[in-house]
Amino acid sequence: MPTNVWKYSPAPKKEGVHVLVGEPLENLVPWIDWKYFLMAWGVQKDKEQSEQLLKEGRSFLDKIISERLLEARAVIGFYRVRRIGDSLDLYETNEMLHFLRQQVEQDKDAPLRSLADYFSPYDSDWIGLFALSVGFGVEAFQKESASKEDIYSGMLLHTLSARLTEAYAEKLHRDVMKDYWGYAPNEPFGIRPAPGYPACPDHTEKRTFWRLLHPDERVGIQLTESDMMLPDCSICGYYMAHPQSRYFSVGPIGEDQQKEYEERKMKMKKR
Repeated sequence: MPTNVWKYSPAPKKEGVHVLVGEPLENLVPWIDWKYFLMAWGVQKDKEQSEQLLKEGRSFLDKIISERLLEARAVIGFYRVRRIGDSLDLYETNEMLHFLRQQVEQDKDAPLRSLADYFSPYDSDWIGLFALSVGFGVEAFQKESASKEDIYSGMLLHTLSARLTEAYAEKLHRDVMKDYWGYAPNEPFGIRPAPGYPACPDHTEKRTFWRLLHPDERVGIQLTESDMMLPDCSICGYYMAHPQSRYFSVGPIGEDQQKEYEERKMKMKKR
């Protein structure tokens, strides 16, 4: 889509919240990045070990699929928003999403960025939220394999669960672009940053996801008091549709922005 005519994100083709359970794991296999599988085991620089581990990993993946050792679950939702500075006010809810802005130049001649920049300051806009996991089944399998003194199989399953979860995130993002939201039916664009990562490093923003999407009630993904997700092979994040959206790192911020950010979040609590 030409960026010079982009004013705001189009309304999703399928508005509201969607609960997705039982995505066939074989559909996720093409989306697996095996490079990160090798990195998780620290053997990516050893050709012989890498080839052996890939062989064992792919064989065990076949077992996971044939015996249905894991289950994929997700919940996605789309919300109309109004940008207020570096925050987004979600219409028809009592919630806001808050972002931070770079204060140290990281790219020459590039502006100091905030994820809020990818939303219209003049018109209502749209954002997507998601939470997903292919970690259901890991804990039970690890307990069983430990009882048989087969720790390796439990570790292998956990590593493959993490790769399948990332693969599901990639596939579902494409499904959102083409189908659920439909803002990019042909050429893919847009980003899916996650709270706790460089562009939005505040893990506590996940709490807003749980109040809106209710992943615990809908698909069984729990959020702990320390803002970690269970199963631990779980991901949540934003869908942002602006064609110029890019991933970046907020980097260090000053006490001035830290104070202003805390005040923004405190105002939200008082609403």
